[in-house]
This record gives sequence, C-alpha cells and structure tokens, in this order.
Amino acid sequence: MFNIQAVIKEHVVENKRESLWSYLEERPNYLMLDKNENHHPMDEDLFEAFRASLKPEHLCNYPVLNNLYKKIAKLVGVEERNIYLGSGSDLAIKALFDACLREGDHVVLHNPCYFMFENYAKYAGVSISSTPVTEDWKPDVAAIIDAVKENTKLVIVEDPSGFVGTRLSYSQMHGLAEALYSKGVLLLIDEAYLYVEGKQSANLDILQKFPNVILAQTLSKAHGLAGARVGFLIGGTELIGHISNVRPLYEISALSAWAAEWQLDHPEVLERFQEKMRQTKAYMREALTERRQTFKDTHGNFMLVQFAGYDSKEIEQLFQEQGILIRRPFEQSNLKGWLRVTISQLEHCEKFISALDIVVDKLNFKKI
Repeated sequence: MFNIQAVIKEHVVENKRESLWSYLEERPNYLMLDKNENHHPMDEDLFEAFRASLKPEHLCNYPVLNNLYKKIAKLVGVEERNIYLGSGSDLAIKALFDACLREGDHVVLHNPCYFMFENYAKYAGVSISSTPVTEDWKPDVAAIIDAVKENTKLVIVEDPSGFVGTRLSYSQMHGLAEALYSKGVLLLIDEAYLYVEGKQSANLDILQKFPNVILAQTLSKAHGLAGARVGFLIGGTELIGHISNVRPLYEISALSAWAAEWQLDHPEVLERFQEKMRQTKAYMREALTERRQTFKDTHGNFMLVQFAGYDSKEIEQLFQEQGILIRRPFEQSNLKGWLRVTISQLEHCEKFISALDIVVDKLNFKKI
C-alpha cells in the first residue's frame, strides 16, 4: 500500500508552513507596505524604452546568461567566476545549503532574520541556534561566536538587517569573519538592502581576506526587480565553483535575465530610486516628528514606528481596515511594540500618515 508519509522527508513533514492562498488573493486590494518592495514608479520614458527592447526570444528561447554574469561581476567589482546567479537571492542561498550542509550540521542565525534561512536549515535536517539582537538591535557578535559548536557549518548575518535595518561596523564584521575562519565555519552575509543607500559592499574586502565568507545580493529591493527574481552569491572561486554544481539547468528565465541586463545598463534607475528614498524618508521623519510618534530610521527601504503597550494584532488589523498592510509588530522582548513599514513613493507615505492619524485616534478613544 502506498504511504505518502513514507516518501516525504521527515524534516519536510515536521516543518509546517502557513497556507497563504487567501492572503495572497487579497493582497492586491491593499497598499502593500509589508514586504519592502520598491513601489517607486519607473520613469515612463524609461519603462517604454524597456518594453520596446523586448524580443520574442526572451519568451521562447532558453536563457543565455553570459552577459548577465559579466554585468553583475562589473557591478560588484569581481570576476565572473566569483558569482553564482539564482532566482532571487533566497534560492541562491538555498544552493549554498544544498552544496554545503549535511544532516546533523548546525547553523547559527540572529533573531529576527529572514524566515527562509530557518526553513532551508530544517529541510536539510540541520539544527539551529538563534541569538537575539543586542539592545541597539545589532547582531550580537560575541553571542554568535559563543553559539558555534563542533558541528557548526554556517553562520548567517544580515547587513543591513531586513527587519530592523541596523548594520555591524566594518571592524565587527571583520572580527566575526576572522573568528569563524579560525573555527572552519562559513559566514554568509546577506546584503539584500545594500543598494538602498550604497553602491559597493565594504564586506567585499573581508571576503577577499577570508575564503569562508560569501555575500548574497539581490536586484529585488533598490533595483526594483522583485518580480523578476534575480539574486546572486559572491564568493571565492573554489567555493562558488562547488555551489554551481548544484545549480538548476538554468538559474533564471531569459525574461528575468533581460530585465536585469537592461536595468544594469541604466544606472540612472537606481540613482533616481536612491534620491526618491532620501526625499520620502525626509517626509516621513518630519511627519512622524510633528506627531510625536516614536520612530527609527534604518539603512533599508523601511522605517520602524513604535506602538508600545498595544496588542500587535490589533495594530495590524487597524491599519488593514484603512487599506494598508504593514509588517506585524515584533514580539521579541526588546523589539516589542515596534512595527516595520515600507517607505515607498510620496503618495503612499501620505496615505500611511493619514491612516496613522486614524489608528492613533482609535487607540486613544479606547483609553477613555
């Protein structure tokens, strides 16, 4: 008799994932400020130029990725053989898990961090240690090093953090990389939000010093290609070569590759995004300061707003009633009461501030 449980990996059965079908269907009905997407509209003339550049072969031919590898290598400042391309940086990172981690290995994360890191570890039958961030919301380097065991294979650090937007200093990251190198442990630095403010990674210098270091970057955030799913790993030639052995037949689609090539050929798109981000963040800082609403700016395309003393689900629901999705407030003890909101185009920021006024009025009314 066929037993479905017998053919599914035990670690996959145990790792239950939330069903999101109804949630996904409803999302387009809201202003989506919960996933840090780039909602800044592309210049109409540029977008028309991109549409005009599309050819039938971008849909009907298998992808040829040589040019994209060259352009990404140029963007980063490395050789092509130092790049591994993936369908979003998360699947590029999954290739790292597939190539390097065995059942029984151990991974160290910081909390909060991108939830798929934990899922990939569970799928691989890998144990996890998760270290809380410090009081200033940065990864706790000492705690991370202390969490390393004999069977630790990988440590992952976000720089900047995708949840609280903080960064380690160069000396802190260098010290972490050096300590893990001496212990024979890989260090993955996830730089998904690097290009929100910057043009090149300071961690590239650390990678060149320590062969256990690998960087992950994406064109989803600042470059505005979340729908195209284009990400990549950067590492030493030997390490990237081994990771490339587990790649799919084609890393990404021809259409995604062309979108990425076109975007990289037009650096003014990124420059305009960075300038608009500075402008909209300035608006948000002023609007929140006027309302005496406690907030923190970040190195990402989002800000954090505090609602201390209120139920997190209630806050999330009140914004949803105003047609806005936010990342639900954190539950960690030193982050409790803070919520993350994507900083988007000015019109979206104005809608959020209007909704914030209504939410605060409702909360104050309930106190009476």
